[in-house]
Amino acid sequence: MKQTVRWGIFGPGSISGVFAVEYGVPNLHGSHEALASDSEVDAVYVGTPHSFHEEHTLLCLQHGKHVLCEKPFAINAEQARRMIQRARDEDRLLMETMDIIRNQWDLKYPME
Repeated sequence: MKQTVRWGIFGPGSISGVFAVEYGVPNLHGSHEALASDSEVDAVYVGTPHSFHEEHTLLCLQHGKHVLCEKPFAINAEQARRMIQRARDEDRLLMETMDIIRNQWDLKYPME
């Protein structure tokens, strides 16, 4: 059985906009808290500046969302440990986007 994942996006910039268009993200929210608490969102792409990755990832996980976090995942190992532990505590998927974005880029623009 195929299941649809309902995405939300945290972040400014072109990567977030491209992601929203490509994956058909239908709703805009007035705050990060509003998006994180939206029961119509299953997973959140965190594409904010890396200094906010831990804060935004933890907020999403606290609200029961799965998280796809832009690179760099965290600023240091302690932040990464806290993020991973919260994902484990909440039984949620937490993943860094580096390989996903890179692989999609390679498919669209292969090196010759």
